[in-house]
Amino acid sequence: MKQKHLRIIAVAVFIVILTISSIWGATATELPYVQDGLEACYLGNNNTGSGQDTEATTWADLSGKGNDIINVLKDDNNYFTDNAYLLDTSKTYFPQAVVDVVNGQEFTVELVLGELKSLGQQYNTFINSNNDYFALFRRLSDDYIEFKNYTNSRPQSAGGLDYFTNSTVTITFKVGGKVTMYVDGVQIDQKDAVNPIGADDLWFGHDHETRNYEAEFLSMRFYSVELTAAQVEANYLGDLEIFYGDDDSSDDTSDDESEESEESEESDESEEESSEPSAESSEDESSETSAPQTGDESRYILYAVIAIAAVLIIATSLITGRRKA
Repeated sequence: MKQKHLRIIAVAVFIVILTISSIWGATATELPYVQDGLEACYLGNNNTGSGQDTEATTWADLSGKGNDIINVLKDDNNYFTDNAYLLDTSKTYFPQAVVDVVNGQEFTVELVLGELKSLGQQYNTFINSNNDYFALFRRLSDDYIEFKNYTNSRPQSAGGLDYFTNSTVTITFKVGGKVTMYVDGVQIDQKDAVNPIGADDLWFGHDHETRNYEAEFLSMRFYSVELTAAQVEANYLGDLEIFYGDDDSSDDTSDDESEESEESEESDESEEESSEPSAESSEDESSETSAPQTGDESRYILYAVIAIAAVLIIATSLITGRRKA
């Protein structure tokens, strides 16, 4: 009889563990991003994992790995809005787990920015380390976007202000392979990656007058693997879905229609007719921006509470039964 009671308790405990595990895993599996190697994911319009708290000073990691950013500055110039973390002349450190990711043999870093106002005298530095081995920045003298990665050659390109405004910037890296820069899912530049980076720490934003700015941080993601070009593009489409309620398929359609219009006037006229309703629907979709669906965590928490209560009831019943016996 005693063994039967122990088996009941064991089953109940297993249910509790399984339910709690589902709480941690639900967020990551329902995000519209590549999951393989995802070590940290921060969303500007869902900073708690179950909604947006504009008073928050912790930025929850939605990957399920628990790599939250703590001590996020909140003052009159730096704070969470409904859709982003608005940063103005400040910097916040990432947890050590994120530093370990960028110091690995391969990684991917993705930065999603909204509006950007340049304030710095020489640079706008978005992600940096104290030893300056890792630096993703814009150089003001020639308006270049650039990624400094220790002693390796730096991917870079003209057009930095546009590339860092309302866009997704992705860096993929693999020792013995390539370090590649993408903007909105499109490769911009690529160099050889010879040595691992070895950053001593890592932060986002900058508080020095030579490197500062005001910007909306919509999202940041860190992977312990080098994403493929197709995966980078897929994540960009995920950003469009989450932050603009849209995807990039309409752009592809318009490109195809534009090519066809050069072949004949008739097709050009038909395209104009067909494009009007699609444009209206695109505007409707983009206007309906909402927080991403990262799982109904309250439902899982309720299940966990019920399961824990069941364990306590069973245990209490067994103890009471033994005392009566």
